[in-house]
Amino acid sequence: SAKVVILIFVIFNSTCQANLVDKLEARIKTLEDMMKNLEPELVRRYGLIRHCEPPVAENGRTVCPEKLAPNSKCRLICNSGYIASPGHNETTCLDGGIWDNTLKCEVPVVILAGGQTSDTDTDSSIEIFDLDQEKACKPLIPNMPTQNGSNRNLHNLIYEPVHGDLLVCNGVVNGGGEALCHSWSIQNQSQKWNFHSYPNKGSNIEMALDNMQDMRAELEGHLPGVGSFGRDARKRHPEAKLGRYAAESVTLDSRVHILGGMVFDKNDHQSTQSSRYYLALAGEWKGDFNNRIKQPCRLAKPRAFFCTIKVDEYGIVNIGGFSNQRVITDVNYRVCTGRADMANDTNFQQFHKSALQQSGMASLPKPLSGHGCTRLPNTRDFIVTGGKRHEIDQTQAQTFVYSWANNSWSKQWDMITPRFGH
Repeated sequence: SAKVVILIFVIFNSTCQANLVDKLEARIKTLEDMMKNLEPELVRRYGLIRHCEPPVAENGRTVCPEKLAPNSKCRLICNSGYIASPGHNETTCLDGGIWDNTLKCEVPVVILAGGQTSDTDTDSSIEIFDLDQEKACKPLIPNMPTQNGSNRNLHNLIYEPVHGDLLVCNGVVNGGGEALCHSWSIQNQSQKWNFHSYPNKGSNIEMALDNMQDMRAELEGHLPGVGSFGRDARKRHPEAKLGRYAAESVTLDSRVHILGGMVFDKNDHQSTQSSRYYLALAGEWKGDFNNRIKQPCRLAKPRAFFCTIKVDEYGIVNIGGFSNQRVITDVNYRVCTGRADMANDTNFQQFHKSALQQSGMASLPKPLSGHGCTRLPNTRDFIVTGGKRHEIDQTQAQTFVYSWANNSWSKQWDMITPRFGH
């Protein structure tokens, strides 16, 4: 009988514990439902506004205002070696606290276009290297268009992210002529390149104002502020009628920039410190005359055959090059946007402050022109390769790495093949 009592007690105790667990689970479920419905109820009964959570982006960071109320916008800044996927570089907070777009960074394809293939030959063909082996999309890009019957050389190949176009601008061509750009649509993948724009010219209104300036100068009988090529410093686009080559190009915060280079006509070639930037929605080019606050990217000195490193979506580093008839060692850090554009980016503000506190970036160990450069992964350090030390120099194979933390250069291995203009 004792065994029967113990058995009954065990069964009763187990049943009580099971009932207790069921009650606890039911209470937890009720609490979860209450928490789940609490936010919508507060919004409904008290008129509270649901904000968005900060978006997260793999291989990049987001720049957002402090409060993410509806209609707030966040921008994507990808890490070195990545670019924003087309159409995924910005997102807006909608009513209900959800984002209208996913921010994505991806490994870009590398496109090689034209250039010099020997001491006397140039080429207009296109090659595509896919660094992400999982990608299935490899567009067939037609050969670049010729200009004045010649292939482009020392030109700029630029990705314009607003419309998703590939631009080829500037370059050395037979007979000189005004600088121009052609475009190829990545989305439509047409069979030919189309004329795009004159990068040294501005809008029709601004060009008309410059023509009025020419008329005024003619009436005055002199050209005050005129440099070589008849460039009037008072004009908005003083290099409008010139060609350009050996310039650098960079895309900052979805805006295309062309920096420096050699400007030329049929009689002369000179390095320039001017810069151009493209307003994609307006379809027009601007220069440093128009808005120095928004576009302080004018080079500190004339440069051609130089190299530019994109530090972030706001700043660049210009390295060496050919300036005023000599090859230089100068290395210069420059911010290319207004303060309002980076107001919410605390990451870059801290970096910018530290960069400005430096007495100046260390010069190259040797003068270089026609060299190549790129940022190293997951750091702001960068590498410089090849080039020439003076105009009659042999092409070099040496490489140097710049350490941002130490503000110093270190010599690295030599390349197998000396290279210039790569």
